[in-house]
Amino acid sequence: MEDFVASTINQSSRFQNYNQDFNQDFGAYFENGTPNDLPTKIFSAEPNPLLPVKSDYLKSTDSFTENDSINKKISQIPFDDHLESPFQRNSPSFAQPELANANQKIEKSLEDSSAHLQTHFAQIQQLPVEITSKADNQTLKEIKVQFPSQSVDALGEFLGKQATQYVETKKTPKSQRVKEITAKRTQYTKNCAKQLLDKFPNYVKNTSKRDVRKVFKDNMSWKKLNLYLKGSLMIENFSTKELNKTFLEFLIMFDVDELNQSDTRDIITKWCHKIIVLQLKKLAVAIKEEMDLNPLQAVELSVTKGWPVVEINYRFTSI
Repeated sequence: MEDFVASTINQSSRFQNYNQDFNQDFGAYFENGTPNDLPTKIFSAEPNPLLPVKSDYLKSTDSFTENDSINKKISQIPFDDHLESPFQRNSPSFAQPELANANQKIEKSLEDSSAHLQTHFAQIQQLPVEITSKADNQTLKEIKVQFPSQSVDALGEFLGKQATQYVETKKTPKSQRVKEITAKRTQYTKNCAKQLLDKFPNYVKNTSKRDVRKVFKDNMSWKKLNLYLKGSLMIENFSTKELNKTFLEFLIMFDVDELNQSDTRDIITKWCHKIIVLQLKKLAVAIKEEMDLNPLQAVELSVTKGWPVVEINYRFTSI
């Protein structure tokens, strides 16, 4: 009897120690229910737009063996924007097999999405630009990339499919699906102006020592930008003509790959933003080339369309 009691106490002690070790290991990865060390690789440093890409998005870079600790096992759990709310991430159903299978399907879809959007990105690099004069104002010109209509349609269909898949993974009620799909599709391209213009103050600071962070940081859209470029809104000690010139130079000099470090985690959104900004760069280069033919001219810009074909209206004025 004494042996039985001693054995039981020993096993109980071992179980208690196991629980303590597990809690310590588990706590190393979760603070307040939020993962704090989830290594992801969304983009390569210098992607080659002419080659198909197999993304390492949401894949661990370490091998997995039976002897790995609980920490390593937790690091294998895939997280992405399709499981973006704290409630979903902390839900007990997260570890269920059916959800794991859904995550695998989403991961494969994101890999395909990256390759698909990168094809459009590469195409833009090869496309010419088109400049036309406005019928009602001969001094005002419109410039855009000559995007083939089939490519525009393909982009629209692709984003619609991705938005639909996203809404389906959330098990949205049928009565709300159309609204949710439209919202998600818009979300892929909506905040590009903010992501780009968050980086504009650094350029202004480096080139002219002005501090415009309060104007542009976390506070910009194409519509609001146009008000500044037209002079409807003013920046102290920064003339409208100089602002237009600086913004044009910023677009020309901007490295599109800087968007890889933007605060959005969604890979589809990142590629949509890169497609938009690459078009802006091409248009800015073409406008600058036209300006160089007459260096005594200033330019006034207006971003009139942001997706899928970016359009800029511009006019030249005397300096």
